[in-house]
Amino acid sequence: MVFTGLVAVAGFTVMAQRRLRALGMLSALGATQANVQLVMAANGVMVGLSGVGAGTLIGLAAWFAYAPHLQAFTAHSVDPLNLPWWVIIIVMVLGVVTATAAAVRPARAAARIPVLAALSGRRPQQQAVRRPATLGVGLLVAGVFFLAISGGSGSQSGGNLLVGIAAIAVGISLLAPLCLVLLTGFAGTRAPVAIRIALRDLVRYRARSGAALAATCFAVFLAMLICMVASIRFSDILDWTGPNLTTSQLIVYTSYYPTKTGPGTAPTQAQLEVLHAKVDSFAVSLDARAVLALDEAGTAVPAIPGSSGGLLLGATLQAGPLESKFTGPLYVATPALLAEYGIKPSQIRAATDVLTMRPGLASLPGIYLVWGTNIAQANPRGQAGSYIASPPMQTFSRLPSGTSAPNTVLTTQAVRRLHLQLIPYGWLIQAPAPLTATQISAARELAISSDATIETKSGELGLGEISDGATAFGILLALGVLVMTVGLIRSEAAHDLRTLTAVGASSGIRRTIVGATAAVIGLLGAILGTAAAAIAALAWAKSSPSAVFGGIPAFDFLLILVGLPTVAAIGGWLLAGRNPSAIARQPLE
Repeated sequence: MVFTGLVAVAGFTVMAQRRLRALGMLSALGATQANVQLVMAANGVMVGLSGVGAGTLIGLAAWFAYAPHLQAFTAHSVDPLNLPWWVIIIVMVLGVVTATAAAVRPARAAARIPVLAALSGRRPQQQAVRRPATLGVGLLVAGVFFLAISGGSGSQSGGNLLVGIAAIAVGISLLAPLCLVLLTGFAGTRAPVAIRIALRDLVRYRARSGAALAATCFAVFLAMLICMVASIRFSDILDWTGPNLTTSQLIVYTSYYPTKTGPGTAPTQAQLEVLHAKVDSFAVSLDARAVLALDEAGTAVPAIPGSSGGLLLGATLQAGPLESKFTGPLYVATPALLAEYGIKPSQIRAATDVLTMRPGLASLPGIYLVWGTNIAQANPRGQAGSYIASPPMQTFSRLPSGTSAPNTVLTTQAVRRLHLQLIPYGWLIQAPAPLTATQISAARELAISSDATIETKSGELGLGEISDGATAFGILLALGVLVMTVGLIRSEAAHDLRTLTAVGASSGIRRTIVGATAAVIGLLGAILGTAAAAIAALAWAKSSPSAVFGGIPAFDFLLILVGLPTVAAIGGWLLAGRNPSAIARQPLE
């Protein structure tokens, strides 16, 4: 809604300027300021109703068209009418309210213009930018404060988070006009004539250019904030997040696989052989290129007195005696597993206990290799668990990165040295193509008939997918704003363009003016939006700059800071240059 309001403000500002003579005629006929404001507010209501109606119809039509594909993709029944209708209704109401509120400010400014000035069509005197800028700084500080007390990534409350983001968004919108004035003062005497004209027009019409710059800043702010928050979320080496498997992978787990109620009942050797044969047969039906046995290593824990049997607890990693355990399986690096990922046994040092592809895990202090029980507790018979502090590790990027795939494995020499026994956990099937819904359904039937469990790719996104998607979305939004804004500003300066053409200005000069207008808004929007996102991410995460910015792909930064103004300048250059249709005639609005 903030973004919609900023875009609407620019449009209604131009509408008020174009209808200035008509509004002045209404005042001359006896209309009060309230009547003039009502005319513009009515425009906002009509625009809001039409926009909300069209957007709702398009959104619902797209959803009903996509629902059958979603049902086929997830192999689950999807009810297209099972929607959060109260959220949709609230959004529709807010859409109308936002458009109306965006029309109120230009309406008040137009209503206060004297009648003679309105009838003459003169441009109203620009307001000072210091007072809005001071308010903008105050809102930025307030936004940082609310983000700092929001609790960070571990908080379950989002009220302070939303208030902080909204305050920062409004704050940068109030700072936008001041940034335009400062840039013009800095480059106004050094830049070529065409660029100086573009900068001057941005300041002259800063009511709409400031709103457009604020909307561009907000689009970049959201995109970069998503990238930074995602990088913080993926920065915990122990709590490994992201995609679990690829679309062509499937894991069949034995009943050793832990469920919500605890570890399952250990299958017999005969049951394992039968399940293995079924898995091999299923893999043949998929034309799978590999069936990789997944084993864990652990030790038997004696049963609680009065119960039957014991448990086999697999080895795991742990960060300190009182911290959370390692997230993800710790499989055994069998010769077949190493061969599947192209790791030679000669590359593994004799003293190495753990192989991992997680960057930074090998150098993380305070890591324990634990088996049998938690190192801060005792098992039911009072026997202390066994552990190794800071186990030797090696990093191999060839291991898969999926959270359920063998991204971190225990070497066979460690298994022998620690006298652990293998625990058959399942089989990883690598198909030659993405699995279809029919194939996944057949795998489910296999699991049900064998008291097993399967796992396929979930909807979890990787950091690269989140960053690229957010960056592309932000750039598209910003470019859409730039297209609208440049058209509005250049239409307002059409009289000056006719004068330039009449005195011999070439199409190159006209292209430079339009390209510079778009590039300046794009550049300032990218810088301000990225800076605001960095401040917000640091305040929210309460982490070091390396943790906030270290995981963000450099390509996304360059795409925003360099790509956005470059594409805006090239687009403005290519779309401009045409001679005005009428040089000597002033069009009537």
